Amino acid sequence: MVNEKSALLGLFKDFGTLHEFKKNAMVFSKGDSATVAYLIEDGLLKICQLTSTGQDVTFFIRKTGEYFGMAEIVLGENHPCFAQCLRNSRIWTLSSLIIQESIQSDPVIGGEVLRTLTSRLMQQEHMVEQLVSKSVSARLAWLINQLCREDPEGRWSARHLLTHEELSNIVGCSRQSISEIFNEWRARGIICYTRDSLTVIRPDHLIEYI
Repeated sequence: MVNEKSALLGLFKDFGTLHEFKKNAMVFSKGDSATVAYLIEDGLLKICQLTSTGQDVTFFIRKTGEYFGMAEIVLGENHPCFAQCLRNSRIWTLSSLIIQESIQSDPVIGGEVLRTLTSRLMQQEHMVEQLVSKSVSARLAWLINQLCREDPEGRWSARHLLTHEELSNIVGCSRQSISEIFNEWRARGIICYTRDSLTVIRPDHLIEYI
């Protein structure tokens, strides 16, 4: 989550452009030139890939307050994946030229970009560990933890929850497994959920899976 005093955030607000994207809209596609960086003002999207058989494989979820598209600018490469909105989203864009010039001329912004990319690398390592060594319940609990925000009463909540198919694509299991785990957690009073939202009533119980 971006800091409100972030110099990089100020750069987006001073020189960027705010766009609105509908649910399921592609922000960029695989092979597109990385001409801008992105900051999510309000929204949710996935960074994904399509296999040769047409299967959707989701690598990352990006939510409100997060940057994306930075690594391609730093490396001078095209986008290697797709970025698709999971709900209606408002997203800032900022020219890659401004990003490149600011990284070189402003050590504060350069440091923020470095920390963002390093954090993403560590997150990726943790996700690989989850997929390789953890149970489906553990992987799903970890993902819910990433998607939710804590409310004043200490509960976690997520608006516009992903579909069971989207969740299954991320954690690497079937939709049926997602439904079975959710039903078990609901029966135990750990969560309550509707078609598009979820609340973790007992975060301490969910953390035990992680």
